[in-house]
Amino acid sequence: MKHIQGIASAARAMLEIAVDVALIDQIPHGPKKMLALIDVEKMRSAQAIIDFKAANPGAQVDATIFQEFIRLEGARITALRDSLWPGRLDVQHWSLLKMQKRVEKLGAPFDELYAVEYPRLSWYIHSGLTGFANLQKESFELMAGIAFNIAVKSYVSLMGAIIGEFKLDKHDPKIRTRMEYANGTMD
Repeated sequence: MKHIQGIASAARAMLEIAVDVALIDQIPHGPKKMLALIDVEKMRSAQAIIDFKAANPGAQVDATIFQEFIRLEGARITALRDSLWPGRLDVQHWSLLKMQKRVEKLGAPFDELYAVEYPRLSWYIHSGLTGFANLQKESFELMAGIAFNIAVKSYVSLMGAIIGEFKLDKHDPKIRTRMEYANGTMD
């Protein structure tokens, strides 16, 4: 199967999103920090392009739009970053936690997904073609099934968080039961 790396990447992204959504209320100012990191990352990316152009003046790179972005938004974004993460210039994640610490804070079902499935997905995503060398062709279908299963587990966790956040179970008391039934986890 030629798309296994894409399937594994999508499953891993779904797991990371589910972890972020589950974590958002456990970190002070979580929603604000999550949204602020978008601008912080845009500014970091813009600065990287500007720095590249400055170091390579002959490069066919037009940094004008990025310079303008920093000119117009840089002070606001820097002040926002400094207010949410004082003394931190290198914010990698809005929670300031590495993935392992985020998962430890959340527990089940994320602890098992992270300990077992996350490394498996990373194996196929980061190793390039070497992760697939010498595999039987049937292995690709198996790996795709594993990735889809991880995506489903992450999606179910994500939907559970959404149901809780919007209190959808107050409007539909059977919504969680229906979700368990659809997922095949109902006894």
